[in-house]
Amino acid sequence: MKKQMSSILERNGNKKDVVKLVCFPGPCRTGENGVSRFFVSDGKISVRNKIGRGRIKCGKTPNFKGVGPGLRPSGAPLRSGFTLIELLVVVLIIGILAAVALPQYYLAVDKAKFANLRTLAVSYANAAQAYYQANGIYPKDLEETALDFPAATTLVSLTDMTCAHNEKNYCCINTDTRANGGVGASVTCGQQDMSFAVRIPLSDNKQGCLANFNNSRAQQLCKALGGQRDGNALWPTLTGYSNGNYYKLSD
Repeated sequence: MKKQMSSILERNGNKKDVVKLVCFPGPCRTGENGVSRFFVSDGKISVRNKIGRGRIKCGKTPNFKGVGPGLRPSGAPLRSGFTLIELLVVVLIIGILAAVALPQYYLAVDKAKFANLRTLAVSYANAAQAYYQANGIYPKDLEETALDFPAATTLVSLTDMTCAHNEKNYCCINTDTRANGGVGASVTCGQQDMSFAVRIPLSDNKQGCLANFNNSRAQQLCKALGGQRDGNALWPTLTGYSNGNYYKLSD
């Protein structure tokens, strides 16, 4: 602080001048409002505030305003940080927005994934129906169909079904009635994590949403798609069968 005052004396050439001193909140005791004036005259400094002349008591370096280059211009507002209450309010608002927005974001992501599965299921169902019309049976091997597979797709032939999969999802054409609820041959396309799937019985092409019992997001997805609960169902996966709720979807 003394160095700052000495600098002011040098810059003003020891001429008489009035400089306003604004202390940081808290540690200063220079008057009721924490603002004092000190006078520079002939190399001497005196202080005056509301209660008269006195000594400046600041625990931290004060801010000078009004004199010399590099100092804050007179009339410029003081800069202060956020209070703890303000920060807590901001955190609370962010938490509320996240609680409202995140579920809707996850639902939008799941709907996009399910739409992709529906598109795949329809193409597999059409290929299976075309193969049936030409041969009188459903295909036991997807390579016998007219389907085109991306380079990253792996084909697998299992008992009563033939499947294609990549690292994200899979599709199977199967005739095992255990996995179809007695509806006969069907196409099932699902997520590799077995959270949800779409199923199309080849007898009527009525689509359904399958949701794993232990996945609340999958249950919410099927309901959000307008699905009507229609009991439980098994559906084929690459490692066996998954069990969950079955929801009928409107056309």
